[in-house]
Amino acid sequence: MRMARPLVLFLLALPLFDTSPARGQEGNAARTAGTDPSQTQPPPAGEPPPAQEPAKPDAAAPPTESTEQITLESIQAMIDQVSAAGDLTDTVKTEVLNFLNQARDQINATHTWNAKTAGYVKGREEAPVLLEEAKAKLKDATQPAESRAATGPPPDSTLESLTAKFNEVDAALKAAQKTAQDLEAEASNRAARRTALPDLIAEANKRLEKNRKDMAEAVPAATPGQANARRTFLLAQRMAIEAELRAYDEELRFYTARSDLLSTRRELAKINATRAAAAAAQWQEWLNTERQKENERKFRETLKEQRRTLPALKTQADLNTELAQQLRSLGEKLKDAQAKLKEVSDTDQQLTRKLEELRADIEVEGMAEVIGLELRDYRAMLPKLRHYEADLRTCRRELAETRRRLSEIEEDRLELTAPKPVIELLVASVLQASPEQDRATVERNVEDLLKSRRELLDGLKRDLEQYQDGLTALNKAENLLLETVSQFSGFIELHVLWSRSAGVIHTMRLPADWWSPDPRWKRLGDMTLADVQTWPALYVVVLLPILALLAAGRLVRAKLAAIGRDAIKASTVGYQPTWIAILMTALSSLPWPVLMLFVGWRLSAAAWAVDTGLFDLAKAVGAGLVYTGLVLFAFRFTATICRRDALGVSHFRWDSNGVRSIRRHVVWLAMICVPAAFIVTTTEAYAAVPAWRDTLGRVGLMVTLLASAVGGYFLFHPTDGAITQIIRRRSTGWFYNLRHVWFTAVLLFPAALAAASSLGYHYTAVVLAQRCAMTIWLALAVVFLNACLVRWVLLAQRRMAIQRAKEKMEARVEQTGAEGAAPPTTPPTGAKPEVVSIGEQSRTLLRTLAATLIVIGLWAMWSDVLPALAFLEKVQLWSYHDVASGDAAAAAEGAGGVVVRYITLANVVLALVVAIATTILAKNIPGLLAITLLEHLPLDRGGRFAFTSLARYAIVVVGVLLGFSYLGVGWSKVQWLVAAMTVGLGFGLQEIFANFVSGIILLFERPVRVGDTVTVGGISGDVTKIQIRATTITDWDRKELIIPNREFVTGQFINWTLTERTIRLVIPVGIAYGSDTDLAESLLYKVARENENVLDDPAPLVCFVAFGASSLEFELRVYLPGVELFLRTRHTMLKAIDQEFRRAGIEIAFPQQDV
Repeated sequence: MRMARPLVLFLLALPLFDTSPARGQEGNAARTAGTDPSQTQPPPAGEPPPAQEPAKPDAAAPPTESTEQITLESIQAMIDQVSAAGDLTDTVKTEVLNFLNQARDQINATHTWNAKTAGYVKGREEAPVLLEEAKAKLKDATQPAESRAATGPPPDSTLESLTAKFNEVDAALKAAQKTAQDLEAEASNRAARRTALPDLIAEANKRLEKNRKDMAEAVPAATPGQANARRTFLLAQRMAIEAELRAYDEELRFYTARSDLLSTRRELAKINATRAAAAAAQWQEWLNTERQKENERKFRETLKEQRRTLPALKTQADLNTELAQQLRSLGEKLKDAQAKLKEVSDTDQQLTRKLEELRADIEVEGMAEVIGLELRDYRAMLPKLRHYEADLRTCRRELAETRRRLSEIEEDRLELTAPKPVIELLVASVLQASPEQDRATVERNVEDLLKSRRELLDGLKRDLEQYQDGLTALNKAENLLLETVSQFSGFIELHVLWSRSAGVIHTMRLPADWWSPDPRWKRLGDMTLADVQTWPALYVVVLLPILALLAAGRLVRAKLAAIGRDAIKASTVGYQPTWIAILMTALSSLPWPVLMLFVGWRLSAAAWAVDTGLFDLAKAVGAGLVYTGLVLFAFRFTATICRRDALGVSHFRWDSNGVRSIRRHVVWLAMICVPAAFIVTTTEAYAAVPAWRDTLGRVGLMVTLLASAVGGYFLFHPTDGAITQIIRRRSTGWFYNLRHVWFTAVLLFPAALAAASSLGYHYTAVVLAQRCAMTIWLALAVVFLNACLVRWVLLAQRRMAIQRAKEKMEARVEQTGAEGAAPPTTPPTGAKPEVVSIGEQSRTLLRTLAATLIVIGLWAMWSDVLPALAFLEKVQLWSYHDVASGDAAAAAEGAGGVVVRYITLANVVLALVVAIATTILAKNIPGLLAITLLEHLPLDRGGRFAFTSLARYAIVVVGVLLGFSYLGVGWSKVQWLVAAMTVGLGFGLQEIFANFVSGIILLFERPVRVGDTVTVGGISGDVTKIQIRATTITDWDRKELIIPNREFVTGQFINWTLTERTIRLVIPVGIAYGSDTDLAESLLYKVARENENVLDDPAPLVCFVAFGASSLEFELRVYLPGVELFLRTRHTMLKAIDQEFRRAGIEIAFPQQDV
């Protein structure tokens, strides 16, 4: 029986491998691919789809490697027989059916592939005939059309007939545009398909090679039936791959054969769309003209009717006149909306076409210089299109108003559907007001008014509906335009910084006549003088304060130094001197920058009003002066802060040597950078002479960058730098620890930008240099603001310290005068917190505020540059294999569900950013939470420490996982490594691992907390830190002891403050035999009651515990509120007991020994 099962399967499988000619020809028509053919290219638009015919023998098909052929019917028969077989085990039957089902799926897909192949062949054969037909149509379309030379619509046209004709022409226009769009999309799809087909063919050949290897391999421990079923599947798969390759080959031939046909059809579709658009525009114009005439006619008729109407019906006639006026103005609004729609649509088409052209050019030519210039031009132009956002909001409001108005008109029309009640009501009201009027005349007038109103309402409804349709189309078009603008902006930001904007610097030349006087500069000077003569009062108002500030400069600096000498005194507690110093520093820095800003503004204004031919030059010079004025103010303000006895030294307490060095370097940097900034900004803004920008502007930028690198060397040198000297007192700060990194960056980055500018990436260097300059000024502004706030906190602390000293002095005087005793040496219970702790909290908040401002400012400055970093995604560094999921799983089915992913330069940069952000957050966020949130929650010090520690661990874990995920190291990659490390930790690092786990247990279970007083191994002290590996205890000698965390989990220790801080103090007292025990007991109770640290609950207790060898043994047991009072209280109570016993004559016994 065991031999019968494989034998039956083998015999049943024999029909599958029939090699007869008839069977082979039938199998040639049933080959399929290894992938889903439904996911391949759809039939081309505008062309007959490939014929879906039953598979037939293809005499022209190339010979295949398959000599054994299978059919769908034979496989289905096999499936039925195996399913009905009762002598097969479930495992064998399942495996055999699985192979046969897969083979059937391949055969089913084969028919689709062969049908596609037949369709491509048929389309290729029909291409010449279809091309001739398309060329004939194109020839007819390009011939000049014979028109009746009409200058207007047909003579007998009415508004209704024109509307119907326009709707017909508009529908034809939409159909022509749809055809043209489909053909354009088809061209793009074919280009993309041609690019993808070589990869698809290569991938199919790999699968075919793998199929050959699988066919040659023998499956161990397989029954003959299982092996035959597997062979059947592999044979079907081979046939499918061969059919797929033939389909790809025919597809390429199809595209080649019909290339001319597609081009001809695209050209014909464009001509038809253009003619349809012209025809629609003509009929639209005729329709608008006729509608305007009709509205004018109705308006005139309404005015005539108003004059004929009875005086009593004047209100109703005025209402008709108002409706006629609305109808008249509505025609103009409709015409404007149509014109706006055409403008928006044309702009959108132009931008879309230009975007496609730029994408194609970049694919072919790369980042050429010409493309870079075009990108810059469009980058300057696109913000001007943002006014369509306001137009879109206006359009939406107008659309809502139109819908509301349509609803009102519909209600008014419904009232006039049955006009008889309305007529009777109006007639009655008129006769009541004027009984002498003839009823018939009144009724006739009312009927005419209502009839005219109904016609006006009908016309308004018709035109409002058309206006609503126009606004709806305009709303859609403006949305599309703004989306195109957004896409274009993203495309530009992605590529503009990576494209050349000029040639290499040594190839650039100034114009031949650059040295000759340019008359435009003389005209610019004459125009400025004319502007002074036109606005003398304005110049006087601005220039007089500037001259006054320049004249008072020496006095201001002297006053600033005097204020600084007062502010540096320790007795200064007011912030007013600092405010005055800030104001005087700003005033002394303003004159020349304000003059530059004013002249720059007046140049642009005067050119616009006087000589528009100089507007571009005047605007460029004005922009240069404005930017230079801002740069000059920043330099002067910084230099003034760094003067002797100024803000830096006297108020902010910066290092005097470092401040003096900063001022020296800032002065010479300003002498170089300010003129260079004017040259760079002016040449960038003046596009009329590109040679100025590419030569003078580039030299100015390179000089500025190299000077900045030299200045950075002197300012950020790790040992002798001016800034290093200032921050050296905080030698534990992260900024000081990274001083070598900053030093390297400030040297290499400007040099790299200068090199980029010289190589032709001048625009890139200008943009990045401007952002870097803005970042530097932002950092300086934040440093200045932080110094001002720190100064304010310091003065507040100083006032608090002086106030507390006064309070202590007053309390000491009062206590001395009341008791006649020495002042107490211990502070009273409930004393205010120390000033130092308040200062640390304030500094932490100030650092957080500074970091927040810097992050917000950096985002505002660099957000428009960040899209360019997407280019880094194209720089592939290495690859790795990953398990496909989702849609990628289906695509990767042929490769065993494994896909290849790439790590790019962008991934590495993001990983570094995550690492830096994780480090910063792990160090600062827990402290910020402790100050801003946890201080206001009902948590003790230990609870707050546990919360912040867990927050720090969570930040580190999330940062590590996120950073490694960017590098392609997910959990699936490291889970085996983690398992191996766990085993290693269990053996080699078990002590460290045990301490780490113990630290986590301590944070969650909290048997010991920060601030607790503990005794471990005979050592007592306060817990100050609980870290990952060990806990720090500070003993009474102020020595720090490092205790491994496992000692607190597995060992024994005493926590004096775990659940309650109350502690008992036991004082043994021995008195001599013969002493009064009752008196001794009462005196001990008195000492306990008089001590301020002894609690009343639990109450003190005095016990006579034993008759000693030399004394009567007593114990005084009292309870204290905290262990920190233990030694101090025992000291004071022992002294008090000795004093009381001496006064009472009770002798404290001491050991005696008779010899």
